[in-house]
Amino acid sequence: MTSIIKVDTIQTAAGGTPTASSLGISGVGKIGQVIEATNGSMTTITSTSYFDTGLTASITPSSTSSKVLITINFATTMDGGSNGTLGFGAIYHNDTTNLRERIAVYDTDFGNVGPACSIQTLHSPNSTSSQKYNLYGKTLNASSQFRPNGTGSIILMEVLA
Repeated sequence: MTSIIKVDTIQTAAGGTPTASSLGISGVGKIGQVIEATNGSMTTITSTSYFDTGLTASITPSSTSSKVLITINFATTMDGGSNGTLGFGAIYHNDTTNLRERIAVYDTDFGNVGPACSIQTLHSPNSTSSQKYNLYGKTLNASSQFRPNGTGSIILMEVLA
């Protein structure tokens, strides 16, 4: 047997519209703004230290309690150097802080392996000033090249508290 409850309107005891907080549900946020930037001519990296690829975007949070969800999508190949060399991508904040990194590409005896890569993290800047986020890249072998190909994108979403 299946039970169905149908109603036209639900109201709080005070006659208002229920919200997540009035129902005792916490941890629910709304998206305040979305910023997207793309770059089809990112910089080739030949460094064993992280270096800016040129894929960047900035967002100005509306509150110090807001968080920023950063998603970077890109593709890259590895060229030169020795087989087994890895290439890494990282999300940098204000050109100084590595927030998240991952292996993006590697070189094998059979050629380069560099599928599409996505890096995502949630950041709490605790500020209402402009926040800059970039894709940085590096190789483990200075004679290799971390070569972004195609158009990369960075999406910033302000998550309201």
